[in-house]
Amino acid sequence: MKATGLINSDREYTLYSYKHSGAINLFLSGLEPIDIQKQCRHQSLQQTMDYLRELDLFRKTDHFNKVRSF
Repeated sequence: MKATGLINSDREYTLYSYKHSGAINLFLSGLEPIDIQKQCRHQSLQQTMDYLRELDLFRKTDHFNKVRSF
């Protein structure tokens, strides 16, 4: 943390923040969610999909509810 300069940052970072950064980079590089699941050691693919939604990386299902029907 000291080597990266994150200790003296205005924001609070933890080693768990590294997991979020890794998952984001994997997703943005085009890796499949199943591979991200394995990397994050999630027990189910649904857990990974929820995780990606929380990071604002994967579409939220409630967006479809806002679309007007014809």
